[in-house]
Amino acid sequence: MGTQRRRYRRIEWPFPDDFPDRLVRFQRASGLSTRALAGLLGVSPYRLRRWKRQGGDDPNPAHLLALLTIAEAMELRDGVLMCPERDFPDGINVEGLRVRMAGARPGCAGAGRSESAAAAASSASPAGRRIAPSGWR
Repeated sequence: MGTQRRRYRRIEWPFPDDFPDRLVRFQRASGLSTRALAGLLGVSPYRLRRWKRQGGDDPNPAHLLALLTIAEAMELRDGVLMCPERDFPDGINVEGLRVRMAGARPGCAGAGRSESAAAAASSASPAGRRIAPSGWR
C-alpha cells in the first residue's frame, strides 16, 4: 500500500515593484540617515542606495528580515514598509488570516526579538527616533 501524496498549489510571491519607494518612506519616517540605516542592516551605504534605485538590486532574504525587524521595533512596519492588502497574491484572504491569527502572535511581545532589534528599540529617542551605531557621528 502506497502513501497518498498531497498536492499543494504553488503561489508566486513577486517582489513589490514599489519597494524602493517604501524604503525611502521608511527611512524618512524613521529619521535614520543612509549611513546609520546601512550600519544597522550590515551593508554599505552604496548597497542601500542601490536598493532605493528603481530597477536596482533587491535585498537578500537575510537583509529583508533585518529591515522588517528594525521596522517592527520602531513601529513603522505596517503601512510604511509593508502593505498586506496589496502584497498578498490573489487567492489569499487577508481578513481570514487576521481573524485566524487574532491574539496568536507568540514571541512578538519582545521575547523573540533579536538583540539588535531590542537595542534599536531601546536607543530610539521619542522625539526624532534617530539611531546611530556607536562611533558614527
